[in-house]
Amino acid sequence: MLLTTGRIADQWHTMTRTGKSPSLRAAAGVPFLELHPNDAADAGVKDGDDVRVVSRRGAVVLRAKVTDGIAQGVCFAPFHWGALHAAAGAGTLNATTLGAVDPTSKQPELKAAAVRVERVVPSRGHATSKHHRARLVVVGTGMAGLAVVEEALRRRPADTWRVTMLGEEALPPYNRVLLSKLLARDAGSGELELRPPTWFSDQGVDLRGGLPATSIDTAARTVTDASGTDHPYDALVLATGSRPFVPPIPGANLAHVCAFRTWRDADALAAAAPGTEAVVLGGGLLGLEAAAGLRSRGVRVTVVELAPRLMGRQLDDDGAQMLRRELESQGLHIELGVSVTRISRNQVELSDGRTVPANLVVVAVGVRPETSLAQAGGIEVDRGIVVDDELHTSADGVWAAGECVQHRGTVYGLWAPLAQQARVAGARVAGDPAAFHGAITATTLKVSGVGVYAGGVADTDLDAGHDEIVHRDTRTGVYRKLVLDGDRLAGAVLLGDTGDATKLTDLLRSGDPVPEHLLNPAGGHVEAPPPCATDTVCSCNAVTRGEIDTAITARGLRTVAQVGAATRAATGCGGCAPEVERILAERSSDRNTTAAETKPAAATMAS
Repeated sequence: MLLTTGRIADQWHTMTRTGKSPSLRAAAGVPFLELHPNDAADAGVKDGDDVRVVSRRGAVVLRAKVTDGIAQGVCFAPFHWGALHAAAGAGTLNATTLGAVDPTSKQPELKAAAVRVERVVPSRGHATSKHHRARLVVVGTGMAGLAVVEEALRRRPADTWRVTMLGEEALPPYNRVLLSKLLARDAGSGELELRPPTWFSDQGVDLRGGLPATSIDTAARTVTDASGTDHPYDALVLATGSRPFVPPIPGANLAHVCAFRTWRDADALAAAAPGTEAVVLGGGLLGLEAAAGLRSRGVRVTVVELAPRLMGRQLDDDGAQMLRRELESQGLHIELGVSVTRISRNQVELSDGRTVPANLVVVAVGVRPETSLAQAGGIEVDRGIVVDDELHTSADGVWAAGECVQHRGTVYGLWAPLAQQARVAGARVAGDPAAFHGAITATTLKVSGVGVYAGGVADTDLDAGHDEIVHRDTRTGVYRKLVLDGDRLAGAVLLGDTGDATKLTDLLRSGDPVPEHLLNPAGGHVEAPPPCATDTVCSCNAVTRGEIDTAITARGLRTVAQVGAATRAATGCGGCAPEVERILAERSSDRNTTAAETKPAAATMAS
């Protein structure tokens, strides 16, 4: 019998593998679910209604097809309605079955599952009246958690929500990406603020920093915080982020060993006196940012990296070599191909037997998704919290976004894809269709003043038919490498000059052929087409040149911070700030030119 309560019914659906057959897809039409008339009546479903099929693992939205050609108590849907063929935000059928797959065919081991079928009621959100506001609880007060709330509020008026945010850090949400700039004194504390405190009260958001969630009851739909208070929810979003990974090194628990993850960590590192001997474990992005920030404060820094090159995930050998050369010229000492085997009070011991003085040790060897809360609540967890394309977890009414998430087997650590996830989760809790189909990873940053861009693959696979175009100038510290798959961009590495970063990221995401002016090894010698309004300026927050132009003109904006507050541009990694400055300068020039052109002619004496 089909149940419409919160329990999973003893009803089965079976699926067929027809996704590879165009003729079968064409004959099938829209994604559908066949239901017996009695089951449809019990669920309040009519032929042609949208229905949600929910199992213990996930959910998918299909179109109901009521027919007596199927047995009562059984429903059927073609299995090919997956990421390639289903509508955006509808989910996939294999999200409702077991996670195990056949090792050869890579198809789910079982194409049947006990499910619940419920009618999808068209709604502009969870709130149905002024007397009932949708209860949205967000666990996590970081960048992703705030982005979810912003998107939900953008789509539905604030008075339709009761939003509660629970977080470990006492501070309001801040831009964690800029912590390295704060440490290096390239940014002030005010620049890390994402929203002023008054914004939360004005939007009716109950921000409870310093009060983390301790448990989730998905059956009762409540979250309990550290004070023992229960928070009922209609929609729950987990944005629990990640935690620094600390290797099991003897001495790693000593007082002078710290991570570089939070504002408090940055303050602790900033307190190091000039002349302090510091060792940074990790030559990746975070480790180099910590090292550069400490070096700018007069600290003597040694970077220890087990891999044979710096930033091994982003750079190729040549780019990493040039970066090392530049950083060492600035006073950093770098040890590659070794690890720290023991930490003592005043030194560390390396795997080759040498010792390095260390009054301060910074561990920056990576992070791990924070999944303990979800796992204890019975939500499916692998390396991260497992989600579908809608960012929906295995629990009904629970979504997740950010560094804690595992989507299609991938855990993302860069802000741009995490921001996309947050926008999708915010749209879905508001009742709007949205989907995240994965992302091309690309990042633009400055390491101790050296501009670095990395997107797509860094190493050329000649066996796969890749080509590469390389420009290397050790005198100026400029390195440029494009990896091409036919006429399309497969990857890019820029060092020293990152002016084409946004264009390259757009090409990686669109798959469009690389224009001729970008194929020149030195870049910039072939005339580039003029910029247009649809060009993406801020990849992190998907802000176009046209949106920035409109905001500047309409509001009379004059600073990057003002543009950021109005459009969110330059509030992610900050890599687009120079481009925003250029646009501001262009608009300022336009205003001056217009003013000059409209200035009245000087008065003359009548003859």
